Amino acid sequence: MPNFALRDKFYELIEEWPLAKNVIYRLLEEGNLLLFGGSVRNYYENGFRTMPRDFDIVVCSDNDELDKYFYNIPYKKNRYGGYKIDHYSVNFDIWSLNSTWAFKTKKISNPNIENLTKTVFLNYDSVVYDLTTGRLYDEDYRLAKEKNKLDIVLQDNPFPELNVLRTFVFKTKHNMEYSERLRSYLVNWKEQNVKNALDLLTSIQLKHYGTEYLNKDQLIKELEII
Repeated sequence: MPNFALRDKFYELIEEWPLAKNVIYRLLEEGNLLLFGGSVRNYYENGFRTMPRDFDIVVCSDNDELDKYFYNIPYKKNRYGGYKIDHYSVNFDIWSLNSTWAFKTKKISNPNIENLTKTVFLNYDSVVYDLTTGRLYDEDYRLAKEKNKLDIVLQDNPFPELNVLRTFVFKTKHNMEYSERLRSYLVNWKEQNVKNALDLLTSIQLKHYGTEYLNKDQLIKELEII
């Protein structure tokens, strides 16, 4: 059943960020636009009463090159083909469906909206909202909430330190449990990085979040109790 409340709220919000708004409206010519991950979760948990750190937007298109939609807009392009607008307090990360890392590297076949939910590391991130149709894709995310348990969706991922850090953040923030598969992943990562695990997590936290969600003592505690 389509639900356009999130769509309407999103388009209301982007009135405050005209550069991002211009790009988003231009991209509607290319295909359906999908909100992905944390921003969708944020809306359904608190209705954007607190703003997400960023909006991840996936364009349903076979076209990996979207530069033409960013004319007169300052942006950065990452090594995976994604576009970032970081002019505001909220960032916008935009990429085409085919540029999604798991599709591009053939970890997941058949790029489509349903399979996009399978491209994330954690079930807690496995949520997609189609701004065009109003449809929500959230099976794994719903199960994570219902069972209060973090689990792995796709283990292959280019950012293992970030996977571990975000797992600790969600577990601490929401008092969630680990699945056995996830616990095994965390233990293996710690054993492989026994000499510098804390430094790796501290570094990636500042690089990714720009702030300290978990302090040094909290990180040490999470590493010890895996």
